[in-house]
Amino acid sequence: MAKTRDDKFKLAFDSFVKDVVGVHEYTLENLTKRKAASTHIYNFKIFKQNVEIGFIDRTGVNQTGDGITETINEEYIPDRNVFERQFNATFDPYRSSVEIPTGHANGGKYAYEKSGVSIINCEISDEEDIYGKIYVLYHKQHIPYNVTNNDSEYEKKYISLLSKFNRNQTMLNNALHDIDDMQDDLLYNERQLRLAKKVLYRETNNNKLSESNLINKLHQVYANTSVKEDCPVCYETIENDMLVIPRCSHYICNVCHPLCGGICPICRVRDEV
Repeated sequence: MAKTRDDKFKLAFDSFVKDVVGVHEYTLENLTKRKAASTHIYNFKIFKQNVEIGFIDRTGVNQTGDGITETINEEYIPDRNVFERQFNATFDPYRSSVEIPTGHANGGKYAYEKSGVSIINCEISDEEDIYGKIYVLYHKQHIPYNVTNNDSEYEKKYISLLSKFNRNQTMLNNALHDIDDMQDDLLYNERQLRLAKKVLYRETNNNKLSESNLINKLHQVYANTSVKEDCPVCYETIENDMLVIPRCSHYICNVCHPLCGGICPICRVRDEV
């Protein structure tokens, strides 16, 4: 159980943030050096965050029981007015005050607060976090907030947190297992890629060699024939020493071939790919 006033308020604020605001990511810092003092001042910050609101089972029905396959989240964006209303509604019922006469002739009294919890500053940051200061005033043995004396309440929270931890641990283990499988697949695919590159390199060289042999053979055939072709560009007869044969195997003279930009004037196939 909490022993000091500081411990008790931190538990009360934790319950407020988690049970009333409905979030988990926050900071609370006590600025008071002497923890036994009657006044404590705290810095707090509640972050913009995703909030777990339920689960989806295998049938797609929202629930919080077994058969969980996916967590449902929504984004919590702090709103100062809403936060202050929630804060006041939670802590105001535990204030302690006394009415003191004003001393005026017409009578009247004013309330003097002996013990209470108040927000003395509250702002929204550029990152949409809510932050500020909290003032806690104590009077004698009065505690100005709810203190749970029953350990079973903390046991319930512990069981709930443990259940969430176990679910997250299971999801983490599954993710790590999936990562191992993907790494194995990646190594296998890398090996297959290296093999494919080797095959592609070999087949590319074989193809170039075949093209070169074919073109050389066509040159020999052309040199041995008495019928010569006309160039499809200049229409001049192509002599043996002027013959150029692109990879598409059409004939063109060596004067016009450079003017075609490496593209066959007949079939438009490029000499290089």
